[in-house]
Amino acid sequence: MKALAAGLFAALLGTAAYAGEAVNYKVDGAGYEGYFAKADGASKGLVLIVHDWDGLTGYEQKRADMLAKLGYDAFAADLFGNGNRPESVPARQAETGKLDKDRAKMRSLVLAALAEAQKKGGLEDVGNTHLLRGIALYNSGDAREARKSFNRALNFKKYAKSARQWIRVLDTRSSAE
Repeated sequence: MKALAAGLFAALLGTAAYAGEAVNYKVDGAGYEGYFAKADGASKGLVLIVHDWDGLTGYEQKRADMLAKLGYDAFAADLFGNGNRPESVPARQAETGKLDKDRAKMRSLVLAALAEAQKKGGLEDVGNTHLLRGIALYNSGDAREARKSFNRALNFKKYAKSARQWIRVLDTRSSAE
């Protein structure tokens, strides 16, 4: 009877059971722990999830699982490092501030996560990879490298339209400066 009551109690409370898996990887010798959820069925593509200021938590893991159920491989990146999940506002500001001040490091962390995601997903859709890499580079402030990735994506019919749109964004941005 106690076991039944304990089981019912646990079911009512709910547990954080995730369908994906933790993925340990290294960037410049430091350990990071991402989260990968494989698509249900044939993958429609890869989605890279970047956490907000409290680090990689159950929120990102749940989103990755949701995307997997929709048919996408999903990888939640870790930008703070193994076990670094700041809990107070000052700690969160400090961690995100480090990345804001060192865009090169942030770029290398995002690109390393993308590379790890590609390994886990057995990604065959190379055009999507070039497009995602270009977006990551653009968002980290490296327009020159982003343009190279978008130009590579132009070679894949499925991604050429999106790549052209991103290149127009880069052109508009550079002409405004």
